[in-house]
Amino acid sequence: MRYVIIAIVFIILLAGCQSNKENEVINEHNDFTNIERLDQFVENIKNGIEDEIVFIQYGVEVQEARNTLTYNGNQINVTNHSDGDFIEEYDCEDLLSESNEDLTTYTLKGCMGLPHDYELVAVPK
Repeated sequence: MRYVIIAIVFIILLAGCQSNKENEVINEHNDFTNIERLDQFVENIKNGIEDEIVFIQYGVEVQEARNTLTYNGNQINVTNHSDGDFIEEYDCEDLLSESNEDLTTYTLKGCMGLPHDYELVAVPK
């Protein structure tokens, strides 16, 4: 019985870790993982569906910038961390994706406390 309980706890923990990975979009020097999840997040905003993603970018010296974007059906809450340290938090009205023949640019619009729109990332095609 003891082993069954340990196995169940392990499976629950493993499932929890995997569901978080599904919401992560990773940029390692323009090598993207799960970028389609960012497109799904933009579509969910357009359709008023609550959602959350974690956008992770790695710097030249392996610094990790982590942006958690949470859409509550009305606005996007953005929380920024760098190497695990809290940097800032703000709310935005929208996240737009705009494409041309070379790039798709994802831009946060109408962010309270920021003097201008914030380009989250530009993805080469």
